[in-house]
Amino acid sequence: MAGRVGHIARMKRIAAIAAGLAMLLGAAAAGASQFTDLWWKPDESGWGMSLVQQDDVAFLMIYGYAPDGRPVWYVSSDARITGLSGTLPVFSGTLHRGRGPALGGPFDPAQVEMSPVGTVSVETLSSGRLRLHVAADGITFVKELVRLTWREPDAGGWFLASFSLRQATVEGAPYGTLSFSADAELRVDGSELVLRADDEFGRVCEYRGTREQAGKMAIAAGTFSCSAGANGLQPRSGTFQLSDLEVTSHGLTGYLRTFGTSHLEYGRFSAARR
Repeated sequence: MAGRVGHIARMKRIAAIAAGLAMLLGAAAAGASQFTDLWWKPDESGWGMSLVQQDDVAFLMIYGYAPDGRPVWYVSSDARITGLSGTLPVFSGTLHRGRGPALGGPFDPAQVEMSPVGTVSVETLSSGRLRLHVAADGITFVKELVRLTWREPDAGGWFLASFSLRQATVEGAPYGTLSFSADAELRVDGSELVLRADDEFGRVCEYRGTREQAGKMAIAAGTFSCSAGANGLQPRSGTFQLSDLEVTSHGLTGYLRTFGTSHLEYGRFSAARR
């Protein structure tokens, strides 16, 4: 009886650990950057990787060259989040090499063959940088890749924005959340970015800094000033960092951090084009 009770207790502990891990990985998928983009190694132009992420699963395609110089591509259609690198996800899966009927003629799906040839792991290091681990066809390598940028989005315009910013002391201890709506204007001139937000309480904040595009994402950093602080009375100013800024035809999203003498703010915002 004692053995059975001990076995049940161990199973409950294992289930609790598994549930905790699943929650942690789920949070990583929901809260981390989306890594969908084309990725490359700038000093090795000519090969790269496409990553398309949907929640906790990524579809990877690596295009490069075989030892004899012929083109080759590998696919991992089910690379899942299997762990964390710090707070960022690690995607792992099986690599396949495909063959099938030539394009342009009759296509017979029965002729498509996907043969497993190795494994792949994508260790995300930041929003715009990852480490690719590949072991396939007897070849093993590790490369650091960045997002490939070939066209910058039309980022300017007017938006209806919603902010949710955690408030923290200058030492970093959180004490509340400030949520508000605002009319926002985004202006981009080369590497200069200006974001102005007129909120529902009549406060005006302007964030002015230098912008850098990385694939479909952008980052920016600079200085900001607000006509009133979190209490609605005192003006405030300081520095800011903007990351994961993605602009589409529908709107924009991003992650904002501000650093002032009285308190810190950090959180996400989203905006629909007017």
